[in-house]
Amino acid sequence: MTEAVTARSKRVPILAAAGSLLVALAVSVLTGFGSLPDRAAAVCAAVCLAWTVAHLAARGRGGRIGRATRTLSDAAGAAAWATGSVATVLLAARVSVEAGRALGEVVKAAPLQATPPEGVGPEGVAWVLLAVAGLLGLAGGRGGWALTVLFSLLLVGAIRVALTFPVHRADAAGGHGRGEFSVVLLVLVAVVLVAFVIACERAAAAKRAAWFTGDLTRPPPEPVCRPGFRPVCAVVGVFLALLVCYHLAIGFDVAGLSQRTVVLVTAGISGGTGVALLVLLKQDRSDNLGEVGLGLVSLAICCAVAAALPSEPAALSLRYPLIFNAALIGLAVVTWLWAWLSCVWHQQLDSGEAWTAAGGLILPARRAAFFAGLFGLAVASLMTIWPRLAAAPGMDDSLGRVAAGVAGHLLLLWAVLWSARRLGRSSFTALAVLTLASMLGFVYVRTVPLTTAAF
Repeated sequence: MTEAVTARSKRVPILAAAGSLLVALAVSVLTGFGSLPDRAAAVCAAVCLAWTVAHLAARGRGGRIGRATRTLSDAAGAAAWATGSVATVLLAARVSVEAGRALGEVVKAAPLQATPPEGVGPEGVAWVLLAVAGLLGLAGGRGGWALTVLFSLLLVGAIRVALTFPVHRADAAGGHGRGEFSVVLLVLVAVVLVAFVIACERAAAAKRAAWFTGDLTRPPPEPVCRPGFRPVCAVVGVFLALLVCYHLAIGFDVAGLSQRTVVLVTAGISGGTGVALLVLLKQDRSDNLGEVGLGLVSLAICCAVAAALPSEPAALSLRYPLIFNAALIGLAVVTWLWAWLSCVWHQQLDSGEAWTAAGGLILPARRAAFFAGLFGLAVASLMTIWPRLAAAPGMDDSLGRVAAGVAGHLLLLWAVLWSARRLGRSSFTALAVLTLASMLGFVYVRTVPLTTAAF
C-alpha cells in the first residue's frame, strides 16, 4: 500500500508538468499575437505564475489537510518549474539572437542593419510574469536556488532591455557613431547586481538583529544558503569589467553623451559593483570573488583618473595617448594601494588564520597588486611604441606629453619598488626593471627622429 502511494505521489507531479506544457503549447498555437516563440514564452510564464500561486496556497494549508494537499503542492511546484524553465529557455534563445547581432556590430564597428532594434513585445509580458513568480517563490520561503534563478532571469531581462537601444547611431556628418547600448547595458546589469546584493545583506542583517534581540543562549544564525549565487555574481563582475575595458578602449565615445559623463558613469558603476562584490565576502568567503571585486575597483580608479583629462583633442586617435597615460597613473596608484592594504590587513589574522573578510582579502590583494603592475607595464609599453604604429597620426612628442609619460612611468616604478620592498616578492623587482626599460624606450622614441620604417 505504501509503495503504491509513493509511486502515485511521484507520477502526479510528472503528469502535472507534462499536462501544463501541452496546454501551454496548444494555447500558443491557437492564439495569434506576436511570433510563436514569444507567444509560447508568455503563455508558459502565465501558467508558471498560476502554478506558483497554487503551490504556495497548498503549502500554507498542508499541515491541516494532509497527504492530498502535499501531493497537490508537489504537483504545482513541478508544473511551475517545468513551464518556467521552458519560458526561460525561449526567452534566453531570443536574447542570444539579439546579442549576437549586437556583438557583430561591436566587432565590425558599424551597423549591420538599417532598421532599429525591435522593442520588447509579448516577451516583455513573459519577463514580468516570470519575475513575479520568482518573487512569490522567495516570499513564500523558497530560498536556495530560487534566488539564483530569479537573479539570472532578471540579468537576462536587463540585457534584453538594453538590446532595444542601438549599438550605433547616425551622426550629423552622415556617418555613424556608437550608440548608448553599451552604457545602458552597463547600468542595468549593475543595478540588478547591486540590488540583489543589498537585498541579501539586509536579509542577513535582519536575521542577526533577530538573534541579538532574542534568546542569546541559542547559537548564532548560520549563513544563508544561496547555492549558485556567488558564482553568478563573479561571472557578472567579469562581464562588467569587460564592459568597462570596452569603454576605455573606445575612448568613452557615445552619441548624445559627453565623454566626461560616460567616464563618471563608468567609474561610479565599476566602483559600486566592485564594492558590492566585496560586501558579499562577509557571508561567502571566496578568493575569486574578491579578485573580481578588487579588479572592478581598480578599473574605477583608472576611469576616475581619465575623468580629469581635457576634452580636446576630440579625435580618438589623438586622444589615445592621453587615455594610456591616465590608465598608467591609475594602475600605478592601484598597485601601491592593494600592496599597502595587504600589509595593513595582517592585523586581521589570528595565528595565520583570517577572522574577518578583510583578512581573507590579503592574498587576493597581493595578486591584484601584481596584476595591476603587470597591466600598467603593458599600457606603458603600448604608450612607448604608439608613435611607431601605422595608426598613430603623430609623434606625440610635445614637452607636456613627454613629461606626463615620464611621470606615469616614474609613479609605476615607485609603486612596484615599494611593493617589492614591503612584500618581499621578486616578481615586483622584475616589474621594476621592465618599467625602467619602458621609460627609457619612451624617452628614446620621442626624442630620436626615427621613421616608422626604420623602427
